[in-house]
Formats: sequence, structure tokens, C-alpha cells
Amino acid sequence: MMAVKKKCLCAFIVSPVCLYIYLYSSFTTTMYVASMSYSVNFTQKLLANVNGMKPARNSLQSIIDIRQLFRHINETAANTTRNTLNEFSPIILLRVYPNDQISNQTYTETAQANGEPWIKPANTCAVIGNSGILQGSNCGLEIDAHDHVFRSNMAPLEGFEKDVGTRTKLVAINNEQGKHYDWCSQNKNDSCYQTTYRYLNNLDNSTIIWLTKASGYYHKMSMVNTLRLFKPNIVLARPKRLLSKYVRRRWNINKPSSGLYLFSLAGNMCSKVSLYGFYPFNRTAEGKPVTYHYYGNLSFKNGHNIPEEYKLLKQMNASGSIRLVTSPCRPTS
Repeated sequence: MMAVKKKCLCAFIVSPVCLYIYLYSSFTTTMYVASMSYSVNFTQKLLANVNGMKPARNSLQSIIDIRQLFRHINETAANTTRNTLNEFSPIILLRVYPNDQISNQTYTETAQANGEPWIKPANTCAVIGNSGILQGSNCGLEIDAHDHVFRSNMAPLEGFEKDVGTRTKLVAINNEQGKHYDWCSQNKNDSCYQTTYRYLNNLDNSTIIWLTKASGYYHKMSMVNTLRLFKPNIVLARPKRLLSKYVRRRWNINKPSSGLYLFSLAGNMCSKVSLYGFYPFNRTAEGKPVTYHYYGNLSFKNGHNIPEEYKLLKQMNASGSIRLVTSPCRPTS
């Protein structure tokens, strides 16, 4: 191609065809290089998510237009909801056990040593439920593009990155899961030990494990000591007080789920909140089967008052207070 261009440079006056060949070859070469650069850039970002790596949020926002995601949010309605959640502020809900106070676990810190909160207020937050509605949703990149991502009960990420993302700022753990991890810690030959160990040690060191429903000194200490067997420098937090009655009173929901606890925290500290994986039915509106969780083979059940929670979330979505996502996310390319 370069030889053709050199010959044509000497023949522009006598050969219009040669001029055309030269210009066309220059254009196609430039376009090929540009397209390859874009393709490599996009593919690297996509594979970083799909392969379980943690892509930077800024790079994700170059793919996901976060402003478009929240275009239906009514700021007045969102602010009104946030103002009703003052009793769920991080200062009250996130009391962190310091690593150097193992002998005195009644002591907790309300802020980091530099005075910064454990989780800073943010513009956008994603709260992830564990419904099977997330299977095949392709929402991973969209979830990871939020400022903070909150998850519950250490639901697996490995192998599900394309649908649920990889980033995690906080994980809520309830009593039932706490007992499960206690059993796992004592059975190192069981697969659940390795699964739990890998999950916790794949998290960023700043990720908070929140013991949402632990009640009583010995129960809390058991969960703290158990989780530190898997990861000694893990960041563990508890609420200042037992939260169940406050969550029930605020939302008028009996037996609230871990997801509703998470939303109460996120709704207080985040200007705009997306909820994914909150879906109580075993079929979509189109009749497609939906599993209980996006992982595993647990049969469908409603241990909490999930249909009532979903009705509440649908109302807030309709008013523009939140963004409730129950459909597949839009492709990124």
C-alpha cells in the first residue's frame, strides 16, 4: 500500500485514479487504527468486569451514562424520602470494631482515625438484592458504575460478574448467615470454608461487613470472631442499637428483609438510589420462570414479607424517589 502511495504522489496531475487510490488508502488506514484502538479499549473494560476484576468506577462511567440511568428520578421526592431516614445515618448504623481492640469488643469507632466517616455520602448508590431476576440481566457494568454498591449475605459474585458486577462497599449479614459461616469456619474440609475465605479475601480491605441483625453481646462477638478467622483485618460494623423495630416502624413492614435494612442506610446517605434484584415472584410479567436467588438451586419461598416490600418499592419508583430495576439492562455496545 505504501508503494502504491509513493507512485501515486508523482502522478496526481496525470492520473486522477491514482489520486483516489492514495486518498482512499490513507482514510481506511486511519479508520482501521482508530477502530482497533476503540475496540481494544472497550473490550479491556468489559473483560475486566466479566473476568471478576474490579474496574475503576471512572472508566465504567465512560461506558455507562449514569445521568441517563437516573433521568426519571424526582429530586424533590428523593429528598423527601431521604429526610425521613435520619435515624438510619451511618454514624448510628456503622459502629466499627477496631482490629486492635479484640479483648474489648464492646468498643466501636463511629468514624475513622482521620475523622472521615466509614462511608462517605454519595450521589449514586446501588443496593443489590439476590432475586433470580438478575440472571441474564447484563446489569454488572451498570451496577459497578455507581459511587457505592451495597450487597447482602455474601451472595456470590464469582461467575456472575456480568449480571451483578464486582464492586462492593458494604455487605450486610443477617443472623442466619452468621450461623452458617460459623459452621463453615469449623469445617475446613467443606467447600463452604473455601468459598467464604475466597469471597472475603477478594473484597477490598475497606469493604465493610455489617452485622445488621446481631443481638446480644455474645452473639455479636461470635460473628466477629468467626469472620476474623477468615480474614483477620476485615472491617466489621454493627448498628448502635437493635434496628428491627425502627425498620418495621419506618416502612410498616413485619419481618423486613436484609435488603430493606440496606435501603434504609443507602436512602439516608445517597442522593440517588438504584435497587436491583428485588423481585418477589417466580415468573416475570412475560411468564418467564424466575428462581428464588440468582445463584444456587434454592426452591422459591417468601420467608419475609417480600411482596409487601416490593409493593412499597414500586410506589417509590413511581413517585421518582428511587430507581427500581427489574428488567434487563441495556447493552453497552
